[in-house]
Amino acid sequence: MQRAPQALIASSGALRVAYVLMRLTLLEALRGRVPWLAALILLAAAGCAWFAQTLSLAEAEATRALVFGSLARLGLVALLAAQVSTTLARALADRELEFILAGPAPRWSLVLGKAAGFSALALLLALCATLVAWPLSAGAQALAVLLWGGGLAAELVAVAALGLLVSLSFNQPATALLAAGAFYVFARSASAAVAIAGFSAQASGSPVDAFVHAIAQVLSFLVPPLDRLANADWLAGGAPVPQAAWFALLALGYALLYGAAAAVDLSRKAF
Repeated sequence: MQRAPQALIASSGALRVAYVLMRLTLLEALRGRVPWLAALILLAAAGCAWFAQTLSLAEAEATRALVFGSLARLGLVALLAAQVSTTLARALADRELEFILAGPAPRWSLVLGKAAGFSALALLLALCATLVAWPLSAGAQALAVLLWGGGLAAELVAVAALGLLVSLSFNQPATALLAAGAFYVFARSASAAVAIAGFSAQASGSPVDAFVHAIAQVLSFLVPPLDRLANADWLAGGAPVPQAAWFALLALGYALLYGAAAAVDLSRKAF
């Protein structure tokens, strides 16, 4: 971060600080390796999709769309989570956060600015993925492709907010990435975990299995239903419009909760 933006941040109000941090966060990502890595991920996903199409004996177009949707989704999530953790780790190592927090602006403005910058990056990544998915999903309706892109955008925003929370909590990029990865895997499999635990508890009648089922239900409320968002089969056919819109809004609600938790955690830290 340059001295001019630092001086501007140190002497500005909360919303001005948030705006400057959002702009700097987005520019840092766009001027770094994120565009090249995103292009590489999308090209690799498209290449694998075309290769899978050549191997498919039936429904080749559907196979192509499914492979691309799955690989692009996973790759962009990993890229965004890595960008969030490394950006905050660099800011902590260079004492940029200490300089900003020493100013008159409240600490929540830092979280707001960083979250807005990472969310803007998430929207750009989702837009690029949607544009690439469009020609690869010839059998799907335009609305289904747009819903897939909107679901991916909501998922990436939630991942960015979660990455911000764990990065501020652990202060170590490797630990933050592991924590974010564990949360993401559980969010993708929470419904299945609850269903399996419920079936086991009902079949055995054991109090231990019932307790495990209750714990799984409680934990499932801590993560957004990412298994209902941006499903790759939407690109191969159609998407349920009401459900897709509802789960996307729910994911954005979880992103707000993660951002609020990050602001509370930052307000209690001593630098």
